[in-house]
Amino acid sequence: MLIVRLVSLALITLFTGGMTAWAQEATSERGFDPAARFPAHIHAGTCEEPGEIAWELAEGGFGLPAPFETETPSDVRATYVGPDAANPAIVSVTTLDATLDELVADGHVIDAHTAAEGVEAATRIACGAVGGFLAGDDLVFGMQEANGSRHGGTGWLHANGDDTTTVTLFLVSGLGNGANTALGNGATTPADEPEVVAEAEPAAPLPSGVETTELVVEGGEFTAEELTLVEDLPTVLRVTNDDDRPYHFRINDLVATIVLPPNELTVVEFTTPSGGVFAGRLLAPDDEAELDLLPVTVVPRPEVAP
Repeated sequence: MLIVRLVSLALITLFTGGMTAWAQEATSERGFDPAARFPAHIHAGTCEEPGEIAWELAEGGFGLPAPFETETPSDVRATYVGPDAANPAIVSVTTLDATLDELVADGHVIDAHTAAEGVEAATRIACGAVGGFLAGDDLVFGMQEANGSRHGGTGWLHANGDDTTTVTLFLVSGLGNGANTALGNGATTPADEPEVVAEAEPAAPLPSGVETTELVVEGGEFTAEELTLVEDLPTVLRVTNDDDRPYHFRINDLVATIVLPPNELTVVEFTTPSGGVFAGRLLAPDDEAELDLLPVTVVPRPEVAP
């Protein structure tokens, strides 16, 4: 079983009266364009393999109102208020001619994108499966970060009782340890505030017999020439991305494709199979182009003398 732990997380909680977000080093209005819009859709399939668009959702924006009766107005221009430490939320509201049962049936996901052109999957900033605990006419579920965007949030579906459903999305940035994470809005990290790779610890003390190894990505390639593991041992692989851009990483037949966020440490846990040589691949996040190849050799366990 593969478990991926990203180093930095944000806790997003939806209360009856609104949403409260905790995020590390949230940015001021200087990192957010109040006129920016973020397309959103409902797809058949999964976040890993989304199918065709089943329903278009209204574009999200910063500080937009969320009434049940109307869709998100396209001409709203929000005004920044409060301290610089505030973390503005992206809000999208759409009333669909579909029942809540239709949205839940057959497996659907909701994703949000930047307004950037190019391969659609490369612009996704958050995605969540439509499902969870239904309370009366309301279904609330989480939306996870996509493509190292450092965005996440909450999807809220409300059945209106007339065969329509109001879909409300709340998204925030700040899942990483950077000073400015508003993708698609001209945000940059100040030169005098360099990002620092965070120290990460396993969620629990490692039991005996667990193999721990390090891997570093720098300049769009692996710094190691080979990775050697021992067969049938639980392995904790700590992958540090020292670059300021995200990558995709996988080890064929060992580790499924994961995102390596920029300037962060990602901890991957898996168990090696029988011995052999496997391909570790560093991929571009936009088109999965291979950037570097790392041989991963799994060797037999050394024999223990009786």
